Amino acid sequence: MKNIQLFGLLIVVCLACNSTSKKEPQKASENVEATEPKPASKVQQLVNNIQHSHNVDAFKNHEAIQFNLKLQWGQEKHLDAKISMTTNSSKVVLETSEGVSVYYDQGQFYQFPSSTNYTSARFDVLTWSYFFAMPFKLDDEGTQWQNLGVKSLQDKTYNSAKLSFEPQTGDAPDDWYVIYANPKTHLLKAAAYIVTHNKNIQKAEETPHAIVYNSYFSLDKVPFASQWKFYNWSSEKGIYGAPIGKANIRNLKFISTSHPVFNRPEQAKQIN
Repeated sequence: MKNIQLFGLLIVVCLACNSTSKKEPQKASENVEATEPKPASKVQQLVNNIQHSHNVDAFKNHEAIQFNLKLQWGQEKHLDAKISMTTNSSKVVLETSEGVSVYYDQGQFYQFPSSTNYTSARFDVLTWSYFFAMPFKLDDEGTQWQNLGVKSLQDKTYNSAKLSFEPQTGDAPDDWYVIYANPKTHLLKAAAYIVTHNKNIQKAEETPHAIVYNSYFSLDKVPFASQWKFYNWSSEKGIYGAPIGKANIRNLKFISTSHPVFNRPEQAKQIN
């Protein structure tokens, strides 16, 4: 009888041990799956810092924004216009002081009245609205980043990175930018750029320029630069020479996408 009880006890112990040994690999498997999140790269952290300082989420919580832009290139007035755009840049309306309106609507371009010869219509409606919204578009689909470290600009140092685009991204995927961010405030200070509109990339890279953002102010806790200056730029010298252009932003306000400005006239002509 004692032998039977002892044999039964051994079976119970063996079963318990076997059960424990089967559970242990599960614990090990759980430990393998619990991995730490991958830390952001330096360039991704730079982009994140800029977006945080520019309060991108607050900007995108609004449907659209409107402002007046007065742009001078060289000694001549280039553009005096009101720009209205959705905060995701899917729609942009440019209304010039001469009474011409240009509409960008999800990849399509229109002009009203169509009889006016506005050769830079497509360029103007996209370029100046992009410069305005640049801090809010740094992580758009198709963006590619290269960290450039610390760069000098007008005798000051800034965190810098190069922005390029995947093929077939946007209207000018061969364009690129070199951005400069204030290392303390993380606000966007400048962006060197090339323009490939109506030219190939080799030709565009012969004359790179830079935009410098000045005089920041806040609207609904979102910072905007009210003064822009344009310069010649090179990768060796950075900004050099006197300004070649300037612009100012005024009458800035958030609006709704139901605003009448986004209603394109039926007589508007599609342009290429």
